Amino acid sequence: MSTFFTRSLVIILSIFILTACAAPAATPEAAQVISENARALPAQRGDHFATAGTCTACHTSLKDAAGNDLSYDTLWRSSMMANALRDPYYRATVRQEIEAKPEHRAVIEEKCAVCHVPMSFTTQTFAGETVTLLDDGAANPDHPLHTLADDGISCTVCHQIQAENFGLPESFTGGYLIDSETPTGERMVYGPYPTADTTINLMKAATGFVPQQSDHLASSDTCAVCHVLYTPIIDAEGNFSDQMFPEQMPYMEWRHSGFAETRSCQDCHMPEVDGTVMIATTGGEARTGVNRHTFAGGNAYMVDLLRTFGNDLAVHAKEEHFQQTIDLTHKLLQESTATLEIDTAREGETLAVTVTVNNLAGHKLPSAFPSRRAWLHVLVQDAAGVTAFESGGWAPESGAIFGNDHDVEEALYEPHYETITDDEQVQIYEAIMGDLNGAVTTTLLDAAAYVKDNRLLPLGFDKATAETDIAVVGAALDDANFGSGGDTVRYEIATSAEGALTVTVELLYQSIGFQWGEKFAGQETAEAMAFNGYRAELPSAPVILYQDTVTLE
Repeated sequence: MSTFFTRSLVIILSIFILTACAAPAATPEAAQVISENARALPAQRGDHFATAGTCTACHTSLKDAAGNDLSYDTLWRSSMMANALRDPYYRATVRQEIEAKPEHRAVIEEKCAVCHVPMSFTTQTFAGETVTLLDDGAANPDHPLHTLADDGISCTVCHQIQAENFGLPESFTGGYLIDSETPTGERMVYGPYPTADTTINLMKAATGFVPQQSDHLASSDTCAVCHVLYTPIIDAEGNFSDQMFPEQMPYMEWRHSGFAETRSCQDCHMPEVDGTVMIATTGGEARTGVNRHTFAGGNAYMVDLLRTFGNDLAVHAKEEHFQQTIDLTHKLLQESTATLEIDTAREGETLAVTVTVNNLAGHKLPSAFPSRRAWLHVLVQDAAGVTAFESGGWAPESGAIFGNDHDVEEALYEPHYETITDDEQVQIYEAIMGDLNGAVTTTLLDAAAYVKDNRLLPLGFDKATAETDIAVVGAALDDANFGSGGDTVRYEIATSAEGALTVTVELLYQSIGFQWGEKFAGQETAEAMAFNGYRAELPSAPVILYQDTVTLE
C-alpha cells in the first residue's frame, strides 16, 4: 500500500470520526471548555455549509520554505472574519439599533446577520424562515444554527460564492450567491487550482463538497459582496425611505482609484506566499501564488480585545494565534498604509510646519465602518523638552483626542483644516454621519448622509468625478492640497522659544473613535454592559501609522 494512500485513508477515517461525533450546537459551558483548553474549531456539516473544523484536518500543519506557519486554520481562527459574531462591539451595536427602532427589528437583524453570520443567515433564508440573531436567535447557544453562526465568515461560505452577479449592485450588501438547489454531497466549492480525481474523492468524503477550479475568488468583486454596504434610511414618519445610506464603501473607493488596475483586495489583505508551498496534508503538487488566509485589516483594537478577554468570549483561538494576527495587523498598518513628509521653517516668531500625508492604501484612509478615524499629532518641544505646541494629543484612559469638538460633545465635530494656528485645532480624517436634519449621529438607522468626509484619498482617486456614495464632503472638497494620494496641512505656530526646536509628527489611527464607544455608556443591555466592561479595562489606544521627527537649530 502506498504511503500517500495510507495517509489519505487515515485522514478520511479521522475526519469521519470527527464529523460524525460533532454536536449540532455547543452549550455555553462546552464553548468555555473549548476556549480554555484545546480551543478546537467545531466540526459540523449541515445541508448547505460545513464549519471550519471539517476543513482543518487536511489544511493544517502547512509551512513555507522559511518555516512560517501557513495553515489555513491557524491564520483564520483569530481573524475578525472568524470572530464576526463574537465581536462584542458588533453585538452591542445590533442591540442598540434594535432598542432604538424596535418596530424595525426584523430588518435590523437581517441586515446585521447577512454578512456577520452568513451560514445561519443563508440556511434560514433557504428554509423560508425569518432570520433571527439576538435573544432566541442564532447567537443563542441553544439555537440549532448557533454553531454555524458562531463560525463567522467561514471556509464554505467564501468558497461557495458564485460569480454570476459580481460587480453588480445586486451583489452588494450581502448579495452573495450560494447554490440552493444542489443536494448535500454534490455541492461545489471553488478554488484556484486544478483538482485530481483522488483529491476530489478525498475532499468529498471529508467535507461533503466537490472542489472545482475557478479564478473568481481572487477578484476584489468577491470582497465587494459585503464590503459595499448600504443601510436603510428611515424617513420622518418612521418608514423606510427609497434611499439607502452608504455605510461603508471600500470596494467602491478602490474601484475609483488607480489601484483598480494594479492590485486587488487580496493582494494586501491575503498576500501571496513566496515560492511554492503545499496547500494540504494529503499530498499533491506544491502550488505557487498561494494566498495567506490572514485577513489582516485595520481593527487592531478588537483583535486585542478578543485576545485579552478570549475566555469570556469563548473564542476558538489561542493567545499565540491572536498575537500573530495583531502583529500582522500592525505590520499592514505601519508599513503599507501611509507615510509623512515634514518641512519646517522659522519665520520671525512663527514656526511654519508643513505636513504632507501620503495614503498608500487602495481605498480611503481610514475606510469601512465609520467609527474609524486617523489624525495628525504634532508636538513641538524646545531644547529642554518643554512643550511649545501640541495639536492632536490624546487621553490614554479613554482614547479621546484633546481639542476635538466631537469628543467633547457628540453633536459637534472638528472641521477639515488647510491651516492650523491653534492647539485646539486638530486635523482629523474621518466620516461623520448626519441624520435627516443634518444633526450628527452615531446610530446607523438615524444616518441619512455624511456631513463630513475628508478621509484620505487613494492615488488616482478624482474627487471631482467621484459618485455621491464615495464623495468628499465638507471643506476638503475645496482644498486644493487635498486630493489623489493624500493631503498637505500647514501649521503656523507662534513661539518665542530660542535655540533648537524638535518637531515630532505622528499619524494616529483608531478603529473605534471615542464617541462610537462612549455611546454605550449608561446603557443597561447585556451587550452594552459587556462592551463597556471590556473598554474600561482596555481603552481604544491609537496605532501609530507613521512617525517622523525634525530638529531645527
